[in-house]
Amino acid sequence: MFRQYRALKEQVPDAILFFRMGDFYELFFDDARVAAELLDLTLTSRNRGAPDEIPMAGVPHHAARGYVRTLVDRGYKVAIADQVEDPKAARGLVRRAITQVVTPGMVLDPEDLAPAEPCWLGALAVVGRRVGLALLDASTGAFRVAEVADLSTAVEELGRAGAREVLLPERLRDAPELAALDAARTVPEDLSWDPARCRERLQERFRVATLAGFGLADRPLAIRAAGAIVQYARETQQGTVANLRAIRVYTPG
Repeated sequence: MFRQYRALKEQVPDAILFFRMGDFYELFFDDARVAAELLDLTLTSRNRGAPDEIPMAGVPHHAARGYVRTLVDRGYKVAIADQVEDPKAARGLVRRAITQVVTPGMVLDPEDLAPAEPCWLGALAVVGRRVGLALLDASTGAFRVAEVADLSTAVEELGRAGAREVLLPERLRDAPELAALDAARTVPEDLSWDPARCRERLQERFRVATLAGFGLADRPLAIRAAGAIVQYARETQQGTVANLRAIRVYTPG
């Protein structure tokens, strides 16, 4: 079982993994320690007192949503590993797979948010001083993009929107302008900011041959930021955001 757990954990090394076992989601190792402290859970262990002691904690599956929300509100990423076959029909170990990754900016269910509270996921793409900005609220499908003069202006706009998480290319990881940003910062290692790939992602997602109809013909940086968000949404949700149907160019401020 732990071989299966470790294989899933390797897919999401930066997330707290909720591992479904029967009627509970179990957490192990450092994830258990973090969750026990933040969620006021009882920290137990397997092989207590042995050199290979394994810290563990658990939450009932029917109450998991509240625990996940607490962790996400604290800035953590949570991966959900569910049983993907009937245990009664399983031959040996029940197959499990990561079915969803919930992040501060990727909350799909409006019930997990305060009434009328948006959940903006932002992304920035930079060439020279100019910045492309994209904002997605996955709970409603609202998706908007802009290009601004510099990084400070982009950070101000993210603050006005109340972005909860921002996707950044590696070159912006330690940018001093981001010190004013009150949002989780994510620098995904496998996220492509390539202009052609980002354009292709958007055209594929919206099933169009050109992005001109969205007003994006001459906004390459906005396309890169929006393309990064679409890839991130696809990867964290094991597919795509169903209610994402349009993209709108807007003027910040």
